[in-house]
Amino acid sequence: MNDKRLTNWTDKRVDRLKELWGNGWTASQIAAELGGVTRNAVCGKIDRLGLSGKTRSEKLRLARNFKVSQPKAPAVKSNDRLKAGIGAQVVAIRRRKMADGPVVTKEDFKARVADVVSRRVTILEVLAMECRWADEDRNENGLHTFCGNPTEDGSSYCPAHAAIAVGPGTASERAAASVLKREAA
Repeated sequence: MNDKRLTNWTDKRVDRLKELWGNGWTASQIAAELGGVTRNAVCGKIDRLGLSGKTRSEKLRLARNFKVSQPKAPAVKSNDRLKAGIGAQVVAIRRRKMADGPVVTKEDFKARVADVVSRRVTILEVLAMECRWADEDRNENGLHTFCGNPTEDGSSYCPAHAAIAVGPGTASERAAASVLKREAA
């Protein structure tokens, strides 16, 4: 913010601040009246001057007289009720599924491992059009190693590792497959 504000408080401005604050003006109103200062600057100056807001007895009196009215819920049409309840239904379904046990069991889990022999090259040895899939271990010098097998055009990985990285189809294809499975069941 390049907007230069007056940051010095002259005696005249401080006296005016005290007068306006004493008359019950808000910090925003005082800032607008004085000009060149923000509401926060006024609040800070009021705090540093030790000017209090309302006294404790005034706050209690105001709090007792202040009544909070609870907003009434708007009338809900049956069609709106269906729309509003969809989120709650989804949450309930997810909770039921979680309570029934894990969706994927150990028997369902199949590790995705590439059937390819790594050349175990370091990052400095990987050339263009060579697979950059990181191996799980390091070489004898303690450096990370990479697959290094030839890649297909435009890919950072060899075909075997690309299949693991991308998975079966696009996200929309995978989503469509899960919907079809659900409908078939």
